[in-house]
Amino acid sequence: MMINKKLSFWYVYKWLPRGLAVIFTLFMYYILLSESIHTSDYSIIMGSLIPGTFVLIATLVAWKYPGTGAAFFVLYTLFYALMAIKNKVPYSSIIIMSGTPMLIAIMFLIQKLSSASSAD
Repeated sequence: MMINKKLSFWYVYKWLPRGLAVIFTLFMYYILLSESIHTSDYSIIMGSLIPGTFVLIATLVAWKYPGTGAAFFVLYTLFYALMAIKNKVPYSSIIIMSGTPMLIAIMFLIQKLSSASSAD
């Protein structure tokens, strides 16, 4: 059985940024909850869930509107990088935690631009 190359490329092209966004969202919640699970102060727990919730909202928006979702991921990247530099976080952590959503944003932006150009 021969697989249509255009169809398989389209699946990867469409679902890869969505899958990476979901994995990154789960990763964010895992890290944030594992850090704050040993405290009894609910303000720390709720405060640590804010970045994960922003990434979850960005993922949900990007699922339907790739261009707007890409903008949310870029905003998250810039905010995280600025806060990490301000708090003297190691550069390797900054690259990992802000490079991944920037890659996801670029993939959503490419998807948005190619779908806009094919609609013309």
